[in-house]
Amino acid sequence: TGEVLWVEALVRWVHPTMGLLMPDEFVPPAEQTGLIYQLTRWILRRTLRQAAAWQRQGLQIGIAVNFSARDLQLPGMPDFVTSCLRQYRVPASRLKVEITEGSLMDEPEQVLRTVTHLRSRGVGVVLDDFGMGYASLSHLKQLPIDELKIDRSFVSQLRQGGLDTSIVRLTIELGHQMGARVVAEGVEDQETIDLLRQMGCDAAQGFYLAEPAPAERLRAWLADRAHPAD
Repeated sequence: TGEVLWVEALVRWVHPTMGLLMPDEFVPPAEQTGLIYQLTRWILRRTLRQAAAWQRQGLQIGIAVNFSARDLQLPGMPDFVTSCLRQYRVPASRLKVEITEGSLMDEPEQVLRTVTHLRSRGVGVVLDDFGMGYASLSHLKQLPIDELKIDRSFVSQLRQGGLDTSIVRLTIELGHQMGARVVAEGVEDQETIDLLRQMGCDAAQGFYLAEPAPAERLRAWLADRAHPAD
């Protein structure tokens, strides 16, 4: 429909000597050293503070935040999320936690408990980059999710037809059978949007729709979409 449903919080590091660093350059070392816990907490607080600011401006929009496997293994994580929501007075329904299939590989029972607790408190749960992990279907069927994201590696080849088209179509059907909204990642042209719509995909994200931008640009971007230039 063209309606904007959510935005996703992305982290970048403007390093004093190395310049702009992308997540794949500093998140893996953060996970290896245990600093990921501090990083995720910082991101969550900044995200909810921004969500609260948007609320005061009359902008009611949800935000998704990525959690690592390490974050999900902490028994106290649901309580921390709840306390942050309460601190910034943001409804739980405006927050989604994005996890990957890889999160289920280590300590799947603890991850499942954490995710179940988050969802029971009203926080949405998104399975990100679906199709790129190694989680078994027995694990996936136990996972209480609201949204399933098809990995960009399949979506980007959709116009070519062939196996990727079949994979996307089957993934959309699987997501719906799980009772989840299905989102296509990495959409970069109108033809792909049209194909996804024909397949019954619920939503999409990608550079064709919007490139990453600072939070303060969101209101102007939404206004431009509502009133496009002639």
